[in-house]
Amino acid sequence: MHWAIITGASSGIGKDSIRALRANGMGVIACVRNPADIPVKAEQGLQYLRLDITNPELIRAAVAEVTRLLNGARVSLVNNAGSAVAGPVEGLSMERWREQFDVNLFGMIQVTQAFLPLVRKTGGRIVNVSSISGIFASPYLGAYAASKFAVEAMSDALRRELVNSGVKV
Repeated sequence: MHWAIITGASSGIGKDSIRALRANGMGVIACVRNPADIPVKAEQGLQYLRLDITNPELIRAAVAEVTRLLNGARVSLVNNAGSAVAGPVEGLSMERWREQFDVNLFGMIQVTQAFLPLVRKTGGRIVNVSSISGIFASPYLGAYAASKFAVEAMSDALRRELVNSGVKV
């Protein structure tokens, strides 16, 4: 069975991705930040893991658990976790800018770096979820747009770096 690891799986695109991938016969490891978002009732082919993409320890633990659970099965990574910080460029604190980039870009990079050896070994792919804001910016969403522009650039670079590896981005 082909499995997908989805970050940010508790709501929105992540939650919808669980349904879509399961409907297409894939197994899903749904990664959620808040343990309260993990259902009590288990389903075959659907596992939940706690994962805060800004926490290197939790990322390492998730890689170890996925490796143990899937035992060589094909694995793809869906980097979906993200957040949106709103406010004017002029007035948004540097702390808020850093928070935005920590989640939307640096967290995605950490998760990708950690899972890439497993994805490569099993012949999977990487899907990085971005936004229309990664193509054009809206007022009062400068930090969000900047982080998503960076996701677009990082994804393009990664795609080009992995072109001969068998891993599609």
